[in-house]
Amino acid sequence: MADLKGKQNKFLIAMLENPTTDEAIESANIHRGTAYKYLRDPVFKEALREARKELVMMVTHKLSTAGEKAVLTLLEVIEDEEAPATSRVSASRTVLEYLYRSYENDELLERIEKLEEMQS
Repeated sequence: MADLKGKQNKFLIAMLENPTTDEAIESANIHRGTAYKYLRDPVFKEALREARKELVMMVTHKLSTAGEKAVLTLLEVIEDEEAPATSRVSASRTVLEYLYRSYENDELLERIEKLEEMQS
């Protein structure tokens, strides 16, 4: 990750923790102009992109773990004829759909990386 200065690092963290740029600016306690200067800076933009990528990878890992639990839940529902299956199946289906989307994204990224390597 890029070597950011104190205020830049504080703003980067705020950008990850807050849903809007305005809230991140307030949280980092910096001037709006300073924030937008950082957001135009290539080094800061790359650091923010990398930090967001790391967060997505962590979430993807958690989804993978949840996917196994979802499969076990589906199996429980299938085997338990007395359980109200609709909400549990729906939640499990949602987790599995996101897991599959994550897998598809990984596959697409791998293909893109291979294409980029071929062009280099």
